[in-house]
Amino acid sequence: MQLYEENEEIQMPNKIDLWDLAETMWKNFRRYWGRLILLAVILTVGFAGYTIYTYNPTYTSYATFVVTKNNTNSVDSVVSARIANSFPYILKSGGMENRIRTELGLVNGAAFPASLSASSMEDTNLLTITAVSSSDTQGQQVITAVIKYLPEYIPDVVGNVKLTVIDQSGLADEETVRLSIPKTVLKGCLVGIVAVLAILFLLAYNDSTIRRYEDLKKHLNISCLGTIPLTKFKKRKQKFDSRIVITNDKVPANFLESISALRTRVEKEMREKNLRTILISSSLPGEGKTTVSLNLALSLAQRDKKVLLIDGDLRNPSLHTNLNILKKDIKIGITDVLKGKEKAGEAIINFEDSNLDLILGRKSTGNASELLSSHRMQEAIDELVDYYDYVIIDTPPAAMMADASVVAAFMDAVLYVIRQDYAKVKYITEGIGLLADSDAHVLGCVLNCAENGFGGYGYGKYGKYGYGYTKYSPEDE
Repeated sequence: MQLYEENEEIQMPNKIDLWDLAETMWKNFRRYWGRLILLAVILTVGFAGYTIYTYNPTYTSYATFVVTKNNTNSVDSVVSARIANSFPYILKSGGMENRIRTELGLVNGAAFPASLSASSMEDTNLLTITAVSSSDTQGQQVITAVIKYLPEYIPDVVGNVKLTVIDQSGLADEETVRLSIPKTVLKGCLVGIVAVLAILFLLAYNDSTIRRYEDLKKHLNISCLGTIPLTKFKKRKQKFDSRIVITNDKVPANFLESISALRTRVEKEMREKNLRTILISSSLPGEGKTTVSLNLALSLAQRDKKVLLIDGDLRNPSLHTNLNILKKDIKIGITDVLKGKEKAGEAIINFEDSNLDLILGRKSTGNASELLSSHRMQEAIDELVDYYDYVIIDTPPAAMMADASVVAAFMDAVLYVIRQDYAKVKYITEGIGLLADSDAHVLGCVLNCAENGFGGYGYGKYGKYGYGYTKYSPEDE
């Protein structure tokens, strides 16, 4: 079975849909808003704290000279510009810097107390020497020393000129640039916002999940048999039935309708192809395969079909949790049948006096894959199918463990659950591919936890999934 288009190395499209990108960024913000806001706050506080901690006040002192030719009053703007350009050389050569150090009483090796620069006003003979220092007094002392010694070194550079001080700053009583706490915090906020937007953009740009119906057609060559909406209950103070099952009158109507539509399509496919056993799986934990299995089985049972639902997850069985059945109340499970301790018929329990029977699961202490692939599994299915119209088996995630593909070899059909905006396409194609290789007929998929049509999102977490079977919460099933 071909699971994706023939050009398939799944890549990002060359043309970026800005609206889609923005929609995905907003979706990710809604999903991770708590952590993103926390990150923004941390960055804001960190930036502001670091800025305040490392802040050193600076003070500026200056002296302005008139540059004239010696013994004359002629103005020469070119000469002042040459002095300004040559000032770094003048400062370093001929011992001027050392003279200033001696004047200030600085010991050898001590850092020069100020940053000196020179500038000339265009088309004038005005020259300004500026000293920037972390000390209000040292900057002024440096300028005073420059005024004293600079005229001695000018003739060696530009010839016979005269420098006359026309303006000199006094002792600085204010910082040149004052630290503003509000502005610093605002800059920190901007840093945090930019970082959050960058993260949201990267998440959206690299998103390769199934976000809408069009994505199914784009990436998977498989029929979508139904779309099940995201269903959540509001928290209540008093205890109430929180099971997401169609027999619960608290379940919304759109959920009931979606299950009914799924049942109709599945039943049609099964009837036309004379299929009676169904395996239901997903790519990753938390996609809702157990919820889909239970509700599909209940819906078929309400159509006067005799249905058996088996919890085939020997590693982390969860069907009993969806039914509010305690582990201690499970006397015989599918594991006991596969180990030859009990017969399949003895493990069957009825669900609420309906046409639905169950075989619940208990964790296996042995190799789950070996038990599921044993002849006892085949014998149990062959025996049970004679008594039921449909036998449904809920299995572990297909992209993570071999259990699902092992069981699929004994089953007539496969129904694959895909949670909206959850598993990456590569996990989905791999999981469906493994099941298809077992020669079971892949009926199609179910898009689960759909919100706001096909453009919404489901809740859940996934990161880097390997093929080790990690623990997962049965409530997510």
